[in-house]
Amino acid sequence: MTLWRQCVGKPFLIDSDTLGSILEFPKYVKNFIIRHPISGDALGFCATHLSPADRNGEKYIACLALIFVHYFHRNEGIGMSLYRHAIEELKKAHGVIRIKLGSSFPRILYGPLQEMASQDNWFRRRGWQFYRNLPGQGRAVCDFVLDFSDWVFDSSTKVPFTFREANQGDKSKVLDLLKSRSFDMYVKMGWYDQYIKVLNGLNPDDIVLALEDEVIVAMALTYKTRSESKSQYNLPWAGIAGNDLGGLTCVFLSSDKAVTTKAEIRNGLLNAVVVKLKNQNRKRLFWDGISEDIDDLKKLGFHEWAKYREIWRDVMNDN
Repeated sequence: MTLWRQCVGKPFLIDSDTLGSILEFPKYVKNFIIRHPISGDALGFCATHLSPADRNGEKYIACLALIFVHYFHRNEGIGMSLYRHAIEELKKAHGVIRIKLGSSFPRILYGPLQEMASQDNWFRRRGWQFYRNLPGQGRAVCDFVLDFSDWVFDSSTKVPFTFREANQGDKSKVLDLLKSRSFDMYVKMGWYDQYIKVLNGLNPDDIVLALEDEVIVAMALTYKTRSESKSQYNLPWAGIAGNDLGGLTCVFLSSDKAVTTKAEIRNGLLNAVVVKLKNQNRKRLFWDGISEDIDDLKKLGFHEWAKYREIWRDVMNDN
């Protein structure tokens, strides 16, 4: 925990037991530590895991989720030793198609924190792109919190869309969308696996839909926080940020809609989520991993909780 507090700090306040459970939550996980040879104190720590990145369970995102070095032992080669060993181990794993700085699922840290930009050069010297506003090359990604008293939505506006929770009868339509070409880019982000887990579970209503003539044009996953579900380890920060929050993740909008129409769909979908969570006696919403329309969402009442850079590279292009 000393390394965590030194390297991360607020708002990521977490106890050691919960952090340990999160680090061990993925199915494929390898963590590495370097200790002082005499005292046994942790001098450096690296957490890695694999996250599904296809529809068949054969391809994976290799996540370099955390790499920490004790403040008083930096520039001694500890970080380099951990980094090299972790990357070598991740490349050995069968089916890896992408290596990511940060975590996919579980969401430990989405990517390098914006406030840790002083460490960027260390990674840049190892071939990582940080300063392009492009997927995987440094674009900003935020976690947002919405207090429902701040929510700005005009419910009187008429739109040709229906917004509701999914039910058992929607499973085949959701599955068809997950298998469609428009969802391909999100498969590599680990979203397919998250939706499949919900479809195979007992609560399809955790999925909120936007429909046009009974065709799904947008959808999102909601989840309970704290000890109410396994989301406390898979998506931990909503529960840690407060007991009054509900969670939102993996918000998909069809790419074939005009910009203004997409905004109408997004806002209607978000309002349906707000209504759902209000009915569960929640007062706030935690939404992770947002990379688009950040300024527009702030105008709707969302507030930035954390900010990261999205950094990854495909293995085929890796040097």
